[in-house]
Amino acid sequence: MFMTRSSSVDGDTQQPPEELELAPAVERPSYQELPPWSTCVEDSPVKQPPKMARRSASSAAPSFDLVPGARRAGPPFLTAFLWIGAAGGLFYTSWGRDVLLGQIAAVAIGLGGLQGLWRGGLRKVVMLPLLAVVAYAVARLPASLGMPGVTGYLVAGVAGMVALFVGATTVSRVRRSAVESRPMLHRIERCIGVLIGAAEGALIPLALCWAAVAIRPAAARISAGADSRITPNQRATADAILRIANEVSSVGLSNFVNRTSPMERIPALRDAINQFNRDGQINLDELSPETKARLEELLKLIPSGQGFEALNQSQSSVEQRQEAYETLRKQMQRGR
Repeated sequence: MFMTRSSSVDGDTQQPPEELELAPAVERPSYQELPPWSTCVEDSPVKQPPKMARRSASSAAPSFDLVPGARRAGPPFLTAFLWIGAAGGLFYTSWGRDVLLGQIAAVAIGLGGLQGLWRGGLRKVVMLPLLAVVAYAVARLPASLGMPGVTGYLVAGVAGMVALFVGATTVSRVRRSAVESRPMLHRIERCIGVLIGAAEGALIPLALCWAAVAIRPAAARISAGADSRITPNQRATADAILRIANEVSSVGLSNFVNRTSPMERIPALRDAINQFNRDGQINLDELSPETKARLEELLKLIPSGQGFEALNQSQSSVEQRQEAYETLRKQMQRGR
């Protein structure tokens, strides 16, 4: 298409027509060829507002894989509430039925599970053996260092605390880098911690059952006795022991408690418990020579005392043994 332009200012001269070229028409894309709006927003340099960014991040699908990710598992409020509700239900049921053992078990297992949920399974699995090893080393270290006195145990205790601190710090760093960055693995680790903590809490009522069943005859004698030397606190303790022992029998845990009790597997402890149930106290005449030697070293701290000889001599009645114990106790008080 051509257009002519003439300039006839005075009509005398005419310039030849000048050819003008127009730019070709731009072809606009159709509606179907336009990219989606989301792509335009993502490619645009304008950033999303903070609220929209947080909303889009929170609405992302949860990750159930075990690879590291930017998202971490949130606080386990739901798990904690469910566990507290279960422990509270057990306590309420035991309270309504007046079962003392159930109340103790509900409190111990509930607190143990919450502590395991907070600490995590990795810390539980690693720190329990480490604690056992440190306790054994602390008990053996003073003799190995040639420091059997208070100084040796003080040095061993400080070394044990340092070892536990280093171990706990290392486990916390490994847990933060290897477990907490994987949401699904973190949830599994928390569940394992709850189970281990509940098992630790269950050991408390189980140990009470072991002790109550073992010393039931002595508790029955103290509870039914009319001796004026028995204090009200001793009688109340004996009544509580009898109550727990009777509840163990009533709920059908006697066989389990007897099979798992360590008191029957240690001869010295078994003999001491049998003697305590029979006489109401432990006779030092039946102690091993090693135990007597250790006791004699402790009794050397008592100035001008004959307590060891009084306890070591054979006596024919409970009253004489009680007098010997009272003499030793008074001498120890004067030695302080």
